[in-house]
Amino acid sequence: WWKRALACLCRLPGTQYDAAGRAVPDFGFTPKRGRYRTDRELARGGMGIIHAVNDLDLGRTSAMKVALPAILRQAENAERFVNEARITARLEHPNIVPVHDIGFSREHALFFTMKLIEGEPLDEILARIAKNQGDYGSRYDLHELLVILRKVCDAIAFAHSQNIAHLDIKPENIMVGQYGEVLVMDWGIAQPIRPPQPGEPAAVLPLYGTPKRGEIKGTPSYMAPEQATGSSDLIDERTDVFLLGACLYHMLALCPPYPSGDTDAVLKLAARGDITPPDRANPARQIPEELSAIVMKALAPNRADRYASVAALTQDIDRFMAGRMLTQQRAFIPGEIMMREGEQGMEAYVLLTGQVVVTKRTSSGQQQIALLGPGDIVGEMALITHEPRSAT
Repeated sequence: WWKRALACLCRLPGTQYDAAGRAVPDFGFTPKRGRYRTDRELARGGMGIIHAVNDLDLGRTSAMKVALPAILRQAENAERFVNEARITARLEHPNIVPVHDIGFSREHALFFTMKLIEGEPLDEILARIAKNQGDYGSRYDLHELLVILRKVCDAIAFAHSQNIAHLDIKPENIMVGQYGEVLVMDWGIAQPIRPPQPGEPAAVLPLYGTPKRGEIKGTPSYMAPEQATGSSDLIDERTDVFLLGACLYHMLALCPPYPSGDTDAVLKLAARGDITPPDRANPARQIPEELSAIVMKALAPNRADRYASVAALTQDIDRFMAGRMLTQQRAFIPGEIMMREGEQGMEAYVLLTGQVVVTKRTSSGQQQIALLGPGDIVGEMALITHEPRSAT
């Protein structure tokens, strides 16, 4: 005990230490001891470990993100960790995870706590849809996926109103709860969009938080060209618009805009904005042309060609979901399948010329049930019921 007491006496006033005796930057937190009891580990990332913890004061279970020991060795990284908590706490929105507490303790070192979400990350949901696992394909049909994206768009639009860009929007950072909750997570590389205006509160950002030109931050498979080239001076609302388009791309094609693999190769693709349209990347998904066009406008390599704001993007998505968006005319060759029984789809057609044969599977094979001509509509029931196609 006398060795521990002597060590305490030798420490500088105001300096905090973790359980291993390592010095931690003093952010002015009141040390907390014994309030949180660790339950289980939930996830692990580059900056910290997320545990489920019991809050003994409030009698509830929360999620606690604890900084990794390696993070605490560099003041810059420790400050970024604190900044993530402060930015997230500032963004009070139904679709942004609420932060409850931040602090330091001998048991948990540097940490912050937030709402514990019982659900799944969107990337895991999309992986299960791609593998046809269980009922994921029917539970998360196109309409439901668009509802999820709309909630993410609302969260990002609110962040922009507070002069904050997320810059790492991807399915992995979107948590989908069991009762309709959709929460945007991980604001670790968020930064201000512009300098604060007169009378506007400055963004809560660390001393080291603004990226230097040439510094690349984000996830390569979803990056906007200005991120992949380290052009930090070009980052603004339209960078997040690109990332939202990348998320929608993954929802539709069940793969990211850029293939995973060698990081340098992916960054070169991202720097050029070299993306295959989602309806061509996965033809089996029967992605509506107008929705593919929305995605590719959001993913335009030139920022000036993208939607100017999240609101402009959501306006087109809302029009599509409401069935008010008209596509260009499309020609089918004789014998081509327009839609197939059992497939998911949200497009319908008004026939201008020619004829369409409608068939249905029976015990004796395919049976013709209708012959449609100019003025007739085909495929409309999938828009109404969101059920698989009932005929071919």
